[in-house]
Amino acid sequence: MKKRIFTSIFVSLLFVAFAAPGAFATDSIGHVLAVKEDAVRDRGGNVEDAKEQMELTPHDNISTKERSRIKLYFSDESILNIGESSDLTIDQYNYKADAAGAQTILSMATGSLKAVTGKSELIVKTSSAVATARDSDFIIWSNTSQQCVMSLRGKVNLTLSSKSTDVHEGAVGCVENGNLGSDAYADNNLRTSWIEAFPTFASNIPFEPPAFAPLPVGIQALPLIPQCVSCPPLTTPTDVEVIFPQPIREVPNGTFN
Repeated sequence: MKKRIFTSIFVSLLFVAFAAPGAFATDSIGHVLAVKEDAVRDRGGNVEDAKEQMELTPHDNISTKERSRIKLYFSDESILNIGESSDLTIDQYNYKADAAGAQTILSMATGSLKAVTGKSELIVKTSSAVATARDSDFIIWSNTSQQCVMSLRGKVNLTLSSKSTDVHEGAVGCVENGNLGSDAYADNNLRTSWIEAFPTFASNIPFEPPAFAPLPVGIQALPLIPQCVSCPPLTTPTDVEVIFPQPIREVPNGTFN
C-alpha cells in the first residue's frame, strides 16, 4: 500500500515537472518577430536579450537602446514596431478569439512605436496622454514634454485628463506641455517623412502574418509636426527638413490656385 502511494506521488511530481512549461506557455500572448541590435525583455526582474521567437506575456517590459529596434506580434494579429530608446510595458492583454471586449493596454512613457491594430482595442498610455484605437494604424511618440499621434489609417482618440480629441486618418494630434490641441492635417510630404522614418525590417523566422508583413520598425528621425492654435510651439528630438504645402491664394479672375 505504501509502495503504491509512493509511486502515485512520484508520478504526480513527474507530471507537474513536465507539465509546468506547458502551463506557462498558455500565458503566451505573442512573440518577437525581429530584433535589430540591443533590445531586452524584462520579466519580473529577469532581464534577457530579446531574440526572434521569444515569447511575450502580460506585464513583460520591452526596452530598446539607441539605434535598436524590435518588432512584436500579438495573437490578436496586432503588430508593434518599437523604435529606438523606447521603454514599453504590456500592462494588460485579455484577447480571446471570438470574445467581445478584447483590449490591450500598453505603457510607453518615452519612445516611439508604429502600431497595426488587430482584433483588440489598443490603448497606449504615455507620460500624460492616452491613445486609443481600433482597426487603425498609427504612429505614436512620447517624451517628457510632448506626446503625438499620427493616424495612418482609421481614427485614434487622444485623451488628456477629461479632454479628448479624435485624430483622423492623415492627421496629427499632440499634447504639448500639458495642453491638448485639435488634430491638424498632415500634408503628403510630412506623412511620407513619418512613414519613411520606419525602415523596412522583415523577420527571418518562418511565421509572418501575410496580411501585415513585412512591416517597418523603428523611428530614426522625428519630423516637425503641424502647429495647433492652442498649443505652444512644438519641438522634436532631431532636425528633419519638412516641406509644407503651398498656401492657397486667390488670383485676379476669382479662382484659386
